[in-house]
Amino acid sequence: MFVSGLPEKRGSHAVDAVLAALEMVEVVKELGARDDSTGWNIRVGLHSGPVVAGVVGIRKFAFNIWGNTVNFAARMESSGVPGRVNMSARTWSLTRGLIDGEARGNIRIKEGREMPMFLAEGPVRELLDGGLDGGIPVRFAARYREEFGEEPRGFPVVKKVKEFTVQAQ
Repeated sequence: MFVSGLPEKRGSHAVDAVLAALEMVEVVKELGARDDSTGWNIRVGLHSGPVVAGVVGIRKFAFNIWGNTVNFAARMESSGVPGRVNMSARTWSLTRGLIDGEARGNIRIKEGREMPMFLAEGPVRELLDGGLDGGIPVRFAARYREEFGEEPRGFPVVKKVKEFTVQAQ
């Protein structure tokens, strides 16, 4: 489990989380493709919303988060597709045209409810043209700044988007 937008709130948390999740999926795929591998695969589920955070423990302290947002993210993961990033409609809406994806339609979750879900494909293809600056596509960085008023903190080193590949210099 990972969290984006804590401890400081960030308007870009959904985009940042999708980029991190896509990179994690790619790393696991690369590790799974090795000759000595057991063929790993992961599912990633993302949901955005408020959480309760705190420290638990008496002798050994641990930071943890709770709440409906955490539970719903777990439903996104368990209802996801192996090797893909599954998002709730809320998270998808917060990516603000920076992330390409496809609608999966309504998917039945554990409790029997049907929820709209989306699969992240990667950064919007058109934003990957125009070269790199510090490992981040120039057009993507410009759109990110325009949308959130801050610099992107990172970008996957190698990211496949459908048939298009961006590689760091």
